Amino acid sequence: MTGLIGALRERARLSMQLDPTNRLLHTGVVSSRGIEKVAEVVRGRMGPAYKPAGQWALWKNWFDEFVKAVGGIRSEQTLFRLDLNPDVTLFCAFWPWASDPDRVSVRVGLQCRRPDVRDRLLSQVT
Repeated sequence: MTGLIGALRERARLSMQLDPTNRLLHTGVVSSRGIEKVAEVVRGRMGPAYKPAGQWALWKNWFDEFVKAVGGIRSEQTLFRLDLNPDVTLFCAFWPWASDPDRVSVRVGLQCRRPDVRDRLLSQVT
């Protein structure tokens, strides 16, 4: 996760902050004009989007445990995923703002399938 966040900060000039409610999540905001540079960095690290913007997402929201675990996904949103091991997935999501079409939230985090793995990761986060 830190490698991707560092690359986003350096190559896309994206400021990322630790989410105060989830220490395994970092968030930032980019203009819609800058999202392609962010996407380029993310694709270079994670491969193609798991759910690209414009793709219908209803079935993923109902039946995909990963999508449900990261809070669901809407058709205008983009979701990348990279399974780091059987218990931990790195994800990156682009969430355009409904209230301001020129802004896109970028979320980078770890999703853990087991509570003990999540607890162990949280104990390592400073």
